[in-house]
Amino acid sequence: MTGIGITIIIPILTAVVGAVVGVLFQNLLFPGNGQSIVLSFNEINVEEKQVVKEKEIIKEREIIREKANSTGSTGSDDSIWLFLLGALFIGLLLIWLYLKYQNQIFYGLLISSLFIISICLSAICFIVRKKITIDSKFKTIITWIVISTIFIPIEIHLLQNPLYFNTLDKTAILEAMNKDGWASILNNGSNAFGFLLYQAIAIIILILFIAHLLVGNIHIWAMINLKLNSKLRKLWKFLFNITYPFAKNLSGYIGFSVLLLIISMLSASGIIAGLLSR
Repeated sequence: MTGIGITIIIPILTAVVGAVVGVLFQNLLFPGNGQSIVLSFNEINVEEKQVVKEKEIIKEREIIREKANSTGSTGSDDSIWLFLLGALFIGLLLIWLYLKYQNQIFYGLLISSLFIISICLSAICFIVRKKITIDSKFKTIITWIVISTIFIPIEIHLLQNPLYFNTLDKTAILEAMNKDGWASILNNGSNAFGFLLYQAIAIIILILFIAHLLVGNIHIWAMINLKLNSKLRKLWKFLFNITYPFAKNLSGYIGFSVLLLIISMLSASGIIAGLLSR
């Protein structure tokens, strides 16, 4: 996958998404009359919420116990050096995996973005077809997921065409790592190591971002099916309880996804590595 290919995919994907979303959102955001089903964000049966709250209380107690048991522990100089060597090894491993499998990773991320947006658009179609009235919070989370998905191919483009260190020969570095060992990357200077490490970390954060969007999608579908008393109510109740802690607060859900997106894009574009190298 070349930079030109990504450049072509981005406007095509954005245009298709924009056209579909534009037609669907016209009916979604400005619904007609005669709707009998009203769905409010997270205002599902209190029973589902209570299960989650009880789980949260139990988890909090367990965390407090763990903290109490872990107090008083101290580190030594040897453990610090072991930690640093371990961190260096993990960093080199992440860079090598990124350079070796970057094309497969990019394809996987792109397919994931299409999968995420297809689930969300399916929810929109279902809501419109069933003439379900949804509140502003419900509209906000759906709109946010659609908009967020468009940033995924943009970040893939930044990974291949960073703003900083764009002259770095990744192919040559990978060949040197395979031939002379992983530590050979340090011969290119700390800037190259730091830049590639931040790009590898950007991919990890982007995967978390996609998973976060997927959780929101599942939460949306769980709320819809619970409201409509689906035949698989037990399954949707289970999914609702799992996703509720992550999506119970709309501003928190969006804020966390924005944080993940900003950090990953700054890392992918080389901005963080460029600022730290000055």
